Amino acid sequence: MLAFMESKTGLYIDGKWVTGDGTLDVIDPSTGEVIAAEFFRWFSEEAVRTPGDFRKSPSGDKRILVTHQPIGVSLLITPWNFPAGMATRKIGPAIAAGCTMILKPAGETPLTALAIADILERAGVPKGVVNVILPSKTGPMISKILQNEVFGPVAPIVRFDTDEEAIKLANDTPFGLISYVYSQDLTRAIRTAEALEAGMVAINRGVISDPAAPFGGVKQSGLGREGGFDGIHEFLETKFIGVEI
Repeated sequence: MLAFMESKTGLYIDGKWVTGDGTLDVIDPSTGEVIAAEFFRWFSEEAVRTPGDFRKSPSGDKRILVTHQPIGVSLLITPWNFPAGMATRKIGPAIAAGCTMILKPAGETPLTALAIADILERAGVPKGVVNVILPSKTGPMISKILQNEVFGPVAPIVRFDTDEEAIKLANDTPFGLISYVYSQDLTRAIRTAEALEAGMVAINRGVISDPAAPFGGVKQSGLGREGGFDGIHEFLETKFIGVEI
């Protein structure tokens, strides 16, 4: 399985730490980057599972055909965290849909994007399908803890008296990518998950990302979904063809 992890001094590729001085056979699969290759596997299968539609119109004298076509050149912008998984989550469905793309990785982690593009070209993806542009490196972001999305090992703790109070506190933010619920009462956990304003909710688990599941947020945490059955449709246009019988 393909895995990447990047730092200021080198790059993990397929389980090896690659630097200018050689390689070391060390990588921790818990980094989450081992899932990167799974997005290619999932969307290679989705490429032949994109459904169309054929049905009669209400009048009965016409037929409604619905098909999907590639949306065209796509711009893929990825953050610094999980630089391989965030890239393949977008590259996989774009290739499966038949789109060419421009990948712009974060300034902190450009090497992973270059490595992925090189591997894809060597694997047979035509030159020019996956193009990488490198931005300037940006400085760290200073975030408020409770009302901003914090990409780091930060876990603010706030006491609450009722579930309703906890839900109100959790929803009091313009962001809504993912929430987490831990409880021994599954009914209570699911009820809370349904009330949380987030695109994803993890119950009694820390890692929720799965190539077969839709990934995305609500409010200011983005539009659309990646992964799952929804992911490929972000790169497809729906076309209606009307036929008179």
